[in-house]
Amino acid sequence: MSRTPEPQVTAPPYDPPRRPWRLGCGGFDLADDPGLIDETIALALANDAYERAEIAVLRALLKPGDRLLEIGGGFGVVALHAARILGPDNVVSYEANPQTADAAARNFRLNAMPVRLIQAAVTAQGGDSVQYRANENFLAGSLHENVEAGRGMIEVQTVSLADALTDSRANVILMDIEGGEAALAACDALGPAEAVVAEIHPQILGAEGAIKAAEDFAAAGLHPRADLIHGDVYAFTRATRHDDAARAAVAASLRAAAAHKAGDYASAAEQMRAFIDLAPGNPDAHERLTQIHLAAGNPESASAEAEIFHRLDPANPVSSYLAGVCEMRRGHPAAAVKYAEAAIALAPAAPRYRHMACQAAHQAGMTGEALRHAVRLAELAPYAANHIALLQRAYRQAGLKELAAHAAGWAGALTSRASAKG
Repeated sequence: MSRTPEPQVTAPPYDPPRRPWRLGCGGFDLADDPGLIDETIALALANDAYERAEIAVLRALLKPGDRLLEIGGGFGVVALHAARILGPDNVVSYEANPQTADAAARNFRLNAMPVRLIQAAVTAQGGDSVQYRANENFLAGSLHENVEAGRGMIEVQTVSLADALTDSRANVILMDIEGGEAALAACDALGPAEAVVAEIHPQILGAEGAIKAAEDFAAAGLHPRADLIHGDVYAFTRATRHDDAARAAVAASLRAAAAHKAGDYASAAEQMRAFIDLAPGNPDAHERLTQIHLAAGNPESASAEAEIFHRLDPANPVSSYLAGVCEMRRGHPAAAVKYAEAAIALAPAAPRYRHMACQAAHQAGMTGEALRHAVRLAELAPYAANHIALLQRAYRQAGLKELAAHAAGWAGALTSRASAKG
């Protein structure tokens, strides 16, 4: 593998950045909004990890001629990806939160993607208005009673699912509505839909409530595709035949997710193994089982699953990344550097792969490699305090005291701003 030339070690190219930050995801430019986007979300965007599962399933499912109705559009990232596939005229997005909808509109304009955006909640029956629970995390706002309203209740207009489908002329529905998927799955308006992609939330609905939502889609003639289970995202299509194994795979996946979130790693691993038996060949199952074993403190089992994930999906940088994480946990930092650099080769602009490469190189005593990755990491994510702290350490380890002091001030300023905001 050819190496990037060693950087010239001078003063870092950035001081602590003031808002607005420069943001992007999947080749799209995104408008910064300090009221919505914090360091965590900015990094998820930069790592192409934001709504990764939804985007992956849509890419596999959508075909020319489809029209998409998105319910719960957030600030527009998934709709942008769908518009890239189908054209913006074939995507209609509903978002209940007015602040988030405004951000989505800015992102559509910024990328010259005139997706039709409607600020309203889509419900089973419609009506004049409902109370929307605005969560501290804007991604988790919902109509569902089990979601905390950390930012208060907002009255929003509603549209029935039947009217939204008629108006959009959509044949594919995407829904990410934090528990609201259960009510839509059970309503009688799904007839025009040829496919539904739904993020199902067992942490809100409970495992059995989530399974019931999946069964309600099947009862409406929309049967699950076990090959397109990706994280908490599930695809249901009319073209799929009734398959008891696929339905059992969905149930096992949902039970695994609920157990994982509850910290019951033994049950989560058992359910994931059942999922793998029912739907062999799905890389996502091995990715998730790797993460379960890591959370349980079992790096040897995690490493075995990571190898399978990497073999099934070698072009996915996450497979190299997780293999590297396993090597770090097993005490093999030099091997982790190699995996991190393989991930970097696939996704050179993603900060998290540089972050792991820098940490692993530091542990392996590879001072030059740690510094090379730390300098680039600071360029990619100048707003992330823990990333700049790695730069400080790399400079100090290399004996560059003045530059280490500069980086220490930079990291300190970022931490102070975050504390002041909190």
